[in-house]
Amino acid sequence: MWKNILGDQEERELLGLIKDEHRGRENPITVKKLTNFFNVRMGMVTGNGNMKISEKRVRELVRVLRVKRKVPIGSATDKPAGYYIINDPDDLERNYQSFLHRGLSILIMGASLKNTTLPELLGQLRLKLLDDKYEIEGVGYNGD
Repeated sequence: MWKNILGDQEERELLGLIKDEHRGRENPITVKKLTNFFNVRMGMVTGNGNMKISEKRVRELVRVLRVKRKVPIGSATDKPAGYYIINDPDDLERNYQSFLHRGLSILIMGASLKNTTLPELLGQLRLKLLDDKYEIEGVGYNGD
C-alpha cells in the first residue's frame, strides 16, 4: 500500500503506533504521547524514566514516513491536535493546502531576508531541484 514500507525498525514501529488507533482527523495522537509510547515500545526508557528518543526525532520520523515512504499522515494543530492517518479525500486536501500555505509563508520570509522576490527565490530553488538530489534534514527529493 505505501511505498517501501519495510524500511527501518523505527519507521515501522512509529507507523504501527499511528495506524493502529489513529485513523482519521477525529483520532489524532499528540507528539508527546506518540514519543512516550514509541520509547516504551522500542525499549528506550532509561531506569529513571527518561526517554532516549526525543520529540524532535519522532517529528523527523514522521517526515520520513510522509516523504520517503509516502504514508498519508495528517496533522492538526487545533483540538484535537496531533498526527493521524488521513482516510478522507477532503482531509487530504486540507492537509495539502495547509502544507502549501506554510511552505509559501516560509519562502516569502526567506526571500525577504535575502532582499529578493519570491519569483527569484523560486527560480533559485528550481535550479537546485533540477539536480534531482536535493536533501532537506535527511529526507531527499529525487523527483519521485
